[in-house]
Amino acid sequence: MLSSAITAGKYSSSAATRLALRVNRASGSSTFIPSSRIQTNNLASDRYRSTSSQFGRSCLFSTAQHPDVERFGVPSENNDTTEEKTETFIPKSQLKPGGNWNPDDPVGWAKGFGSRDPSKENQLFAMAQLKPGDEGYFDVSSMHVEGVTMVRTVEEARIVMERLMSPESEQVFHACDTEVMDIDLKNVGPVGNGYVTCASVYSGPDFDYGLGDGPGTSLWIDNLDDSFAVLQEFKEFFEDERFKTVWHNYGFDRHVMWNEGIDVKGFGGDTMHMARLQDTSRAKYGAGTGYSLEALTGDILKRRKKPMKEIFGVARLRKDGSEGSLVDVPPVEVLQRDPRFRKQWIVYSAFDAEGTWYLRQELQAMLEDMPWVSAILI
Repeated sequence: MLSSAITAGKYSSSAATRLALRVNRASGSSTFIPSSRIQTNNLASDRYRSTSSQFGRSCLFSTAQHPDVERFGVPSENNDTTEEKTETFIPKSQLKPGGNWNPDDPVGWAKGFGSRDPSKENQLFAMAQLKPGDEGYFDVSSMHVEGVTMVRTVEEARIVMERLMSPESEQVFHACDTEVMDIDLKNVGPVGNGYVTCASVYSGPDFDYGLGDGPGTSLWIDNLDDSFAVLQEFKEFFEDERFKTVWHNYGFDRHVMWNEGIDVKGFGGDTMHMARLQDTSRAKYGAGTGYSLEALTGDILKRRKKPMKEIFGVARLRKDGSEGSLVDVPPVEVLQRDPRFRKQWIVYSAFDAEGTWYLRQELQAMLEDMPWVSAILI
Protein backbone atom coordinates (compact mmCIF):
# COMPACT_ATOMS: atom_id res chain seq x y z
CA MET A 1 0.00 0.00 0.00
CA LEU A 2 2.84 2.34 0.78
CA SER A 3 4.45 1.70 -2.59
CA SER A 4 1.11 2.40 -4.28
CA ALA A 5 0.73 5.65 -2.38
CA ILE A 6 4.22 6.74 -3.37
CA THR A 7 3.58 5.82 -6.98
CA ALA A 8 0.31 7.72 -7.01
CA GLY A 9 2.02 10.78 -5.63
CA LYS A 10 0.03 10.79 -2.38
CA TYR A 11 3.18 11.36 -0.36
CA SER A 12 5.14 14.53 -0.53
CA SER A 13 8.75 14.42 -1.63
CA SER A 14 10.01 14.72 1.92
CA ALA A 15 7.66 12.02 3.24
CA ALA A 16 8.31 9.61 0.41
CA THR A 17 12.05 9.91 0.69
CA ARG A 18 12.31 9.08 4.37
CA LEU A 19 13.26 5.74 2.90
CA ALA A 20 16.65 5.82 1.18
CA LEU A 21 16.66 4.04 -2.13
CA ARG A 22 19.52 2.28 -3.77
CA VAL A 23 18.64 1.45 -7.36
CA ASN A 24 20.96 -0.74 -9.37
CA ARG A 25 19.89 -0.09 -12.91
CA ALA A 26 21.67 -3.15 -14.30
CA SER A 27 20.13 -5.76 -12.00
CA GLY A 28 16.79 -4.10 -11.42
CA SER A 29 17.02 -4.61 -7.66
CA SER A 30 15.98 -2.01 -5.15
CA THR A 31 16.90 -1.73 -1.48
CA PHE A 32 15.44 0.67 1.06
CA ILE A 33 17.30 1.99 4.08
CA PRO A 34 14.98 3.41 6.79
CA SER A 35 16.00 6.91 7.76
CA SER A 36 14.47 9.96 9.35
CA ARG A 37 17.34 12.23 8.32
CA ILE A 38 17.53 11.86 4.57
CA GLN A 39 18.26 14.73 2.22
CA THR A 40 16.60 14.63 -1.18
CA ASN A 41 14.59 16.68 -3.64
CA ASN A 42 11.61 16.40 -5.94
CA LEU A 43 13.74 14.81 -8.64
CA ALA A 44 14.56 11.87 -6.35
CA SER A 45 10.87 11.41 -5.58
CA ASP A 46 10.07 11.49 -9.29
CA ARG A 47 12.67 8.78 -9.86
CA TYR A 48 10.90 6.53 -7.35
CA ARG A 49 7.65 6.99 -9.22
CA SER A 50 9.34 6.44 -12.58
CA THR A 51 10.98 3.23 -11.44
CA SER A 52 7.68 1.97 -10.03
CA SER A 53 5.63 2.76 -13.12
CA GLN A 54 8.17 1.07 -15.43
CA PHE A 55 8.70 -2.14 -13.49
CA GLY A 56 5.71 -2.65 -11.19
CA ARG A 57 5.11 -1.11 -7.82
CA SER A 58 6.33 -4.16 -5.94
CA CYS A 59 9.91 -3.76 -7.18
CA LEU A 60 10.34 -0.74 -4.92
CA PHE A 61 10.19 -2.98 -1.87
CA SER A 62 11.77 -6.13 -3.27
CA THR A 63 15.33 -7.25 -3.81
CA ALA A 64 14.16 -9.77 -6.42
CA GLN A 65 14.81 -9.01 -10.06
CA HIS A 66 11.70 -8.06 -12.03
CA PRO A 67 11.02 -10.48 -14.92
CA ASP A 68 11.13 -7.65 -17.48
CA VAL A 69 14.58 -6.52 -16.41
CA GLU A 70 16.48 -9.41 -17.95
CA ARG A 71 14.66 -8.87 -21.23
CA PHE A 72 14.70 -5.11 -21.48
CA GLY A 73 17.10 -3.80 -18.84
CA VAL A 74 16.22 -0.76 -16.75
CA PRO A 75 15.90 2.40 -18.82
CA SER A 76 18.25 5.25 -18.18
CA GLU A 77 17.27 8.89 -17.65
CA ASN A 78 16.82 9.57 -21.39
CA ASN A 79 15.01 6.23 -21.83
CA ASP A 80 17.14 5.17 -24.81
CA THR A 81 19.80 2.65 -23.68
CA THR A 82 20.49 0.32 -20.80
CA GLU A 83 23.28 1.49 -18.59
CA GLU A 84 24.69 0.47 -15.27
CA LYS A 85 24.27 3.23 -12.76
CA THR A 86 24.01 3.17 -9.00
CA GLU A 87 22.43 5.97 -7.05
CA THR A 88 22.78 5.80 -3.30
CA PHE A 89 21.13 8.05 -0.73
CA ILE A 90 22.88 7.54 2.57
CA PRO A 91 21.45 8.85 5.85
CA LYS A 92 23.82 11.18 7.64
CA SER A 93 23.91 9.11 10.82
CA GLN A 94 26.46 10.06 13.41
CA LEU A 95 27.94 7.90 16.13
CA LYS A 96 26.56 8.94 19.48
CA PRO A 97 29.12 9.25 22.31
CA GLY A 98 28.58 6.37 24.71
CA GLY A 99 26.28 4.58 22.27
CA ASN A 100 26.40 0.86 21.48
CA TRP A 101 26.16 0.99 17.68
CA ASN A 102 29.21 -0.27 15.81
CA PRO A 103 29.21 0.49 12.04
CA ASP A 104 31.33 -2.63 11.46
CA ASP A 105 28.76 -4.78 13.29
CA PRO A 106 25.50 -2.84 12.86
CA VAL A 107 23.20 -5.41 14.49
CA GLY A 108 25.62 -6.50 17.19
CA TRP A 109 23.70 -4.54 19.80
CA ALA A 110 20.73 -6.91 19.30
CA LYS A 111 22.60 -10.19 19.77
CA GLY A 112 21.38 -10.53 23.34
CA PHE A 113 17.71 -10.28 22.37
CA GLY A 114 15.75 -13.29 23.56
CA SER A 115 18.13 -14.11 26.39
CA ARG A 116 17.27 -13.90 30.05
CA ASP A 117 18.66 -11.07 32.09
CA PRO A 118 21.67 -12.52 34.01
CA SER A 119 20.49 -11.19 37.37
CA LYS A 120 17.00 -12.61 36.80
CA GLU A 121 18.47 -15.92 35.66
CA ASN A 122 20.46 -16.29 38.87
CA GLN A 123 17.29 -15.68 40.86
CA LEU A 124 15.37 -18.26 38.79
CA PHE A 125 18.10 -20.86 39.21
CA ALA A 126 18.03 -20.37 42.97
CA MET A 127 14.24 -20.91 42.95
CA ALA A 128 14.55 -23.97 40.72
CA GLN A 129 17.05 -25.99 42.76
CA LEU A 130 15.84 -26.28 46.32
CA LYS A 131 17.83 -28.51 48.64
CA PRO A 132 16.71 -30.77 51.51
CA GLY A 133 15.79 -28.51 54.42
CA ASP A 134 14.71 -25.60 52.20
CA GLU A 135 11.14 -24.41 52.55
CA GLY A 136 9.04 -25.96 49.79
CA TYR A 137 11.38 -28.91 49.16
CA PHE A 138 9.94 -32.44 49.11
CA ASP A 139 11.63 -35.80 48.59
CA VAL A 140 9.66 -37.25 45.68
CA SER A 141 12.26 -39.77 44.50
CA SER A 142 10.04 -42.78 45.24
CA MET A 143 6.97 -41.49 43.41
CA HIS A 144 5.96 -43.22 40.17
CA VAL A 145 3.04 -42.68 37.82
CA GLU A 146 1.52 -45.47 35.77
CA GLY A 147 1.81 -45.00 32.01
CA VAL A 148 4.58 -42.41 32.35
CA THR A 149 8.32 -42.93 31.96
CA MET A 150 9.86 -40.50 34.43
CA VAL A 151 13.39 -39.14 34.08
CA ARG A 152 14.87 -37.56 37.19
CA THR A 153 18.59 -38.31 36.94
CA VAL A 154 21.37 -37.83 34.42
CA GLU A 155 21.87 -41.61 34.27
CA GLU A 156 18.21 -42.17 33.34
CA ALA A 157 18.39 -39.36 30.79
CA ARG A 158 21.36 -40.96 29.03
CA ILE A 159 19.56 -44.30 28.73
CA VAL A 160 16.55 -42.57 27.18
CA MET A 161 18.79 -40.55 24.86
CA GLU A 162 20.14 -43.77 23.36
CA ARG A 163 16.58 -44.59 22.27
CA LEU A 164 15.73 -41.05 21.14
CA MET A 165 18.88 -40.84 18.99
CA SER A 166 18.27 -44.24 17.38
CA PRO A 167 17.33 -44.85 13.71
CA GLU A 168 13.87 -45.99 14.90
CA SER A 169 13.36 -42.55 16.46
CA GLU A 170 13.86 -40.93 13.06
CA GLN A 171 10.79 -42.74 11.73
CA VAL A 172 8.23 -41.42 14.23
CA PHE A 173 6.81 -38.09 15.34
CA HIS A 174 7.67 -36.91 18.85
CA ALA A 175 4.98 -34.67 20.34
CA CYS A 176 6.46 -32.34 22.96
CA ASP A 177 5.28 -29.89 25.59
CA THR A 178 6.80 -27.78 28.35
CA GLU A 179 5.63 -26.35 31.66
CA VAL A 180 7.06 -23.05 32.85
CA MET A 181 7.23 -21.36 36.23
CA ASP A 182 7.59 -17.71 37.20
CA ILE A 183 5.97 -16.27 34.08
CA ASP A 184 2.93 -14.00 34.04
CA LEU A 185 1.56 -14.44 30.52
CA LYS A 186 -0.98 -11.68 31.01
CA ASN A 187 1.84 -9.18 31.17
CA VAL A 188 4.92 -10.71 29.52
CA GLY A 189 5.75 -13.10 26.71
CA PRO A 190 8.02 -16.15 26.76
CA VAL A 191 11.09 -14.38 25.36
CA GLY A 192 13.62 -14.21 28.18
CA ASN A 193 11.01 -15.05 30.82
CA GLY A 194 10.27 -18.09 32.98
CA TYR A 195 12.02 -21.36 33.69
CA VAL A 196 11.10 -24.76 32.20
CA THR A 197 10.24 -27.00 35.16
CA CYS A 198 9.54 -30.09 33.07
CA ALA A 199 9.15 -31.33 29.50
CA SER A 200 6.91 -34.09 28.18
CA VAL A 201 7.33 -36.20 25.04
CA TYR A 202 5.02 -38.77 23.46
CA SER A 203 6.39 -40.77 20.54
CA GLY A 204 3.42 -42.98 19.75
CA PRO A 205 2.01 -46.28 21.04
CA ASP A 206 4.92 -48.40 19.79
CA PHE A 207 7.93 -46.43 21.01
CA ASP A 208 9.84 -47.62 24.08
CA TYR A 209 12.05 -45.13 25.98
CA GLY A 210 14.19 -47.91 27.45
CA LEU A 211 13.62 -47.55 31.21
CA GLY A 212 11.55 -50.71 31.62
CA ASP A 213 8.08 -49.18 31.34
CA GLY A 214 7.42 -50.74 27.92
CA PRO A 215 6.16 -49.09 24.72
CA GLY A 216 3.39 -46.51 24.54
CA THR A 217 4.23 -44.51 27.66
CA SER A 218 4.72 -40.76 27.83
CA LEU A 219 8.17 -39.44 28.70
CA TRP A 220 8.25 -36.90 31.53
CA ILE A 221 11.51 -35.04 32.19
CA ASP A 222 11.85 -33.44 35.62
CA ASN A 223 13.95 -30.25 35.70
CA LEU A 224 13.52 -29.04 39.30
CA ASP A 225 15.46 -29.41 42.55
CA ASP A 226 17.29 -32.79 42.63
CA SER A 227 16.67 -32.96 38.85
CA PHE A 228 17.82 -29.41 38.11
CA ALA A 229 19.33 -29.15 34.58
CA VAL A 230 18.46 -32.75 33.61
CA LEU A 231 16.69 -31.23 30.60
CA GLN A 232 20.12 -30.26 29.25
CA GLU A 233 20.87 -33.95 28.66
CA PHE A 234 18.25 -33.86 25.86
CA LYS A 235 19.71 -30.84 24.10
CA GLU A 236 21.28 -32.93 21.33
CA PHE A 237 17.95 -34.58 20.54
CA PHE A 238 15.96 -31.35 20.39
CA GLU A 239 18.58 -29.64 18.24
CA ASP A 240 18.89 -32.48 15.70
CA GLU A 241 16.88 -31.91 12.51
CA ARG A 242 16.62 -35.65 11.86
CA PHE A 243 13.99 -36.02 14.59
CA LYS A 244 10.52 -34.61 13.94
CA THR A 245 9.13 -32.85 16.99
CA VAL A 246 5.52 -31.67 17.07
CA TRP A 247 4.18 -28.90 19.30
CA HIS A 248 0.98 -27.06 20.11
CA ASN A 249 1.80 -23.35 19.83
CA TYR A 250 5.40 -24.02 18.81
CA GLY A 251 6.36 -20.34 19.09
CA PHE A 252 5.89 -20.39 22.86
CA ASP A 253 7.74 -23.64 23.51
CA ARG A 254 10.59 -22.74 21.18
CA HIS A 255 11.15 -19.49 23.06
CA VAL A 256 11.12 -21.03 26.54
CA MET A 257 13.46 -23.81 25.39
CA TRP A 258 15.73 -21.14 23.91
CA ASN A 259 15.78 -19.53 27.36
CA GLU A 260 17.31 -22.80 28.62
CA GLY A 261 19.98 -22.73 25.90
CA ILE A 262 18.24 -25.28 23.64
CA ASP A 263 17.73 -24.32 19.99
CA VAL A 264 14.81 -26.54 18.96
CA LYS A 265 14.96 -27.78 15.37
CA GLY A 266 13.53 -30.82 13.58
CA PHE A 267 10.13 -29.14 13.27
CA GLY A 268 7.43 -31.74 12.54
CA GLY A 269 4.31 -29.63 12.92
CA ASP A 270 2.26 -27.26 15.07
CA THR A 271 -1.22 -28.60 15.79
CA MET A 272 -2.59 -25.15 16.56
CA HIS A 273 -1.81 -23.91 13.06
CA MET A 274 -2.77 -27.21 11.44
CA ALA A 275 -6.20 -26.78 13.05
CA ARG A 276 -6.44 -23.24 11.66
CA LEU A 277 -5.74 -24.55 8.18
CA GLN A 278 -8.33 -27.27 8.62
CA ASP A 279 -11.17 -25.08 9.93
CA THR A 280 -10.99 -21.32 10.30
CA SER A 281 -14.48 -21.20 11.85
CA ARG A 282 -13.13 -22.54 15.12
CA ALA A 283 -12.04 -19.00 16.02
CA LYS A 284 -13.60 -17.76 19.25
CA TYR A 285 -14.76 -14.52 17.72
CA GLY A 286 -17.07 -16.63 15.54
CA ALA A 287 -19.12 -19.58 16.68
CA GLY A 288 -16.12 -21.77 17.44
CA THR A 289 -14.47 -22.82 20.68
CA GLY A 290 -10.98 -21.68 19.67
CA TYR A 291 -7.67 -23.39 18.99
CA SER A 292 -6.49 -24.23 22.48
CA LEU A 293 -5.35 -27.77 23.21
CA GLU A 294 -8.33 -28.12 25.52
CA ALA A 295 -10.79 -27.16 22.76
CA LEU A 296 -9.18 -29.24 20.01
CA THR A 297 -8.76 -32.43 22.03
CA GLY A 298 -12.42 -32.16 22.98
CA ASP A 299 -13.72 -31.39 19.48
CA ILE A 300 -11.48 -33.69 17.43
CA LEU A 301 -10.33 -36.46 19.78
CA LYS A 302 -13.42 -36.45 22.02
CA ARG A 303 -10.98 -36.65 24.91
CA ARG A 304 -10.81 -33.17 26.33
CA LYS A 305 -7.75 -31.92 28.12
CA LYS A 306 -8.96 -30.70 31.51
CA PRO A 307 -7.88 -27.13 32.35
CA MET A 308 -5.68 -26.44 35.35
CA LYS A 309 -8.43 -24.74 37.33
CA GLU A 310 -10.62 -27.82 36.99
CA ILE A 311 -7.90 -30.13 38.31
CA PHE A 312 -5.89 -28.01 40.74
CA GLY A 313 -8.21 -25.14 41.62
CA VAL A 314 -8.45 -24.28 45.31
CA ALA A 315 -11.47 -22.29 46.46
CA ARG A 316 -10.61 -18.90 47.88
CA LEU A 317 -11.79 -18.52 51.47
CA ARG A 318 -14.22 -15.81 52.50
CA LYS A 319 -13.68 -13.71 55.62
CA ASP A 320 -15.86 -16.09 57.63
CA GLY A 321 -13.68 -19.05 56.61
CA SER A 322 -16.15 -20.60 54.18
CA GLU A 323 -15.21 -21.43 50.58
CA GLY A 324 -16.00 -18.75 48.02
CA SER A 325 -16.78 -19.04 44.33
CA LEU A 326 -13.37 -17.75 43.22
CA VAL A 327 -10.77 -20.42 42.51
CA ASP A 328 -6.99 -20.03 42.69
CA VAL A 329 -4.39 -22.32 41.11
CA PRO A 330 -1.12 -22.81 43.03
CA PRO A 331 2.08 -21.82 41.22
CA VAL A 332 3.58 -24.32 38.78
CA GLU A 333 6.56 -25.09 41.03
CA VAL A 334 4.22 -25.94 43.92
CA LEU A 335 2.14 -28.26 41.73
CA GLN A 336 5.28 -30.07 40.64
CA ARG A 337 6.87 -30.34 44.08
CA ASP A 338 4.05 -30.85 46.55
CA PRO A 339 3.06 -34.54 46.90
CA ARG A 340 -0.59 -33.45 47.16
CA PHE A 341 -0.52 -32.33 43.53
CA ARG A 342 2.51 -34.00 41.96
CA LYS A 343 0.95 -37.18 40.51
CA GLN A 344 -1.93 -35.29 38.96
CA TRP A 345 0.53 -32.69 37.68
CA ILE A 346 2.64 -35.31 35.91
CA VAL A 347 -0.47 -36.86 34.34
CA TYR A 348 -1.68 -33.41 33.29
CA SER A 349 1.58 -32.38 31.63
CA ALA A 350 2.15 -35.80 30.03
CA PHE A 351 -1.33 -35.72 28.47
CA ASP A 352 -0.47 -32.45 26.73
CA ALA A 353 2.17 -34.31 24.73
CA GLU A 354 -0.03 -37.35 24.12
CA GLY A 355 -2.99 -35.21 23.05
CA THR A 356 -0.75 -33.26 20.68
CA TRP A 357 0.53 -36.49 19.07
CA TYR A 358 -2.96 -37.80 18.32
CA LEU A 359 -4.15 -34.36 17.21
CA ARG A 360 -1.37 -34.19 14.63
CA GLN A 361 -2.33 -37.60 13.32
CA GLU A 362 -6.01 -36.69 12.99
CA LEU A 363 -5.39 -33.23 11.55
CA GLN A 364 -3.00 -34.58 8.93
CA ALA A 365 -5.67 -37.02 7.75
CA MET A 366 -8.31 -34.27 7.71
CA LEU A 367 -6.07 -31.91 5.75
CA GLU A 368 -5.18 -34.59 3.23
CA ASP A 369 -8.89 -35.23 2.62
CA MET A 370 -9.57 -31.56 1.89
CA PRO A 371 -9.77 -30.36 -1.73
CA TRP A 372 -6.83 -28.13 -2.61
CA VAL A 373 -6.29 -25.91 -5.64
CA SER A 374 -2.97 -26.03 -7.44
CA ALA A 375 -3.05 -22.38 -8.50
CA ILE A 376 -5.14 -19.23 -8.33
CA LEU A 377 -5.67 -17.51 -11.66
CA ILE A 378 -6.41 -13.79 -11.59
